[in-house]
Amino acid sequence: MKKTVRILCVLLLLTGCSSLQKTAPSKAEKLQEQANPKIAAPADIRYPKSPSIEDHDAQIAIVDDNPVDGTLLSGYADFSQESFSAILKTASDNVSYSPLSLYYPLMMTLQASEGQTAEQLQTLLHVDGRDSAKNMGNLYRRLYTDNESGQLKIANSLWIQNSYPVNKDFIETANKQFYAAAYDVDFSQAKTADLMAAWIREHTNGNLSPSIRTNESMRMAILNAVYYKARFDTEFDKKDTKKDIFYAQDGKVDADFMHKEMGSHFFIDNKDYAATSLTLSNSSSLTLVLPKEGKDIRRMMEQKGFLQELLKDDTEGADFGIVKLSLPKFKVHSKLQLADTLKAMGVTSLFDTAAELNGITNEKPFFVSDIQQETSIALNEEGIEASAYTMIGATGAANMEHPKVLDLNLNRPFLYVISTRMDGVELPLFIGVCSNPAS
Repeated sequence: MKKTVRILCVLLLLTGCSSLQKTAPSKAEKLQEQANPKIAAPADIRYPKSPSIEDHDAQIAIVDDNPVDGTLLSGYADFSQESFSAILKTASDNVSYSPLSLYYPLMMTLQASEGQTAEQLQTLLHVDGRDSAKNMGNLYRRLYTDNESGQLKIANSLWIQNSYPVNKDFIETANKQFYAAAYDVDFSQAKTADLMAAWIREHTNGNLSPSIRTNESMRMAILNAVYYKARFDTEFDKKDTKKDIFYAQDGKVDADFMHKEMGSHFFIDNKDYAATSLTLSNSSSLTLVLPKEGKDIRRMMEQKGFLQELLKDDTEGADFGIVKLSLPKFKVHSKLQLADTLKAMGVTSLFDTAAELNGITNEKPFFVSDIQQETSIALNEEGIEASAYTMIGATGAANMEHPKVLDLNLNRPFLYVISTRMDGVELPLFIGVCSNPAS
């Protein structure tokens, strides 16, 4: 069976108003040679080991050696729902989003922020203080997977303008806890954008090749890439895939529906929605939510704690029986402009010329000007393939006699969540709404 693939990239671009030293960058294959000696070279990055899923002792040791504060996990879950809810307010069609890839560069930025900038980021990210780097490092080591069960690989990198003064402590923290390599480049040269795109291709297994633009006002960029691959525990049989009608927001469309009947399966069927989950090979899951007729996904996502309640590992409020699932194959591609979304969520200082990012540099001005994410998710009988690119730009300048049955026909707009569980908290990796599988 073809395995599930999801790819995510984040680019955080930071620019300022100081003078430039124009030095052409080297070729992509020579990135390590151009690293400034004061900066962590790519060779310094040693990604965590990922033991076999069958090596239970090693798996337990990773958990024991890397405790993650429960408030950070629940805070991440809240951030995931709140940010996606804010995105939905302006979305009109298919939309997909990855909170994980946005979370990592924002948390890295938080480590370097002060004053109002720090306070607003703390509120957005649901963390108590700046000193969350160790927790982020432990989270990284817990999430990182590269074995026979699948892959969840996270990569970060810093791209710094030639001769631009960046604080050593920030670089060391990025290197140690965020596994971020760093490169000394000239953003006024077009080749720099090519190098950054090459880095993204490498860390997304060649599945993502974005078009990046740089300019002479840029001073720093933070790139993040997430590569995820897993397989369904039980695949869909292609012989059962049939054409049927999907009732999109703007009319009927034809779609290929996959079908599966699952006995002894948990599901939720209440007055607001019906939902069930499909397990994946690397301890993650795909949750499918179909609102009842007349109910709005946006309203559900606005309810505080909705995702945590939906995803929690608890049988309360759930039924157990037979699920007859009809799920359309789909490919969702969405482009999101997130600067206004974050401003609406209370993060304004980060985009102001007076942004307090002294942990990165003492040069002024130094602030974020733009955040955008582009995501693509495809689902078929064999699994899911997804990719996303985000840019944050800154300028400086069981046996039952009578089982219950859920007939879950996802033939109108539905919500989907791809998540993984850690210490009793379900962490969303990708969230989306399929409004039209044929678009």
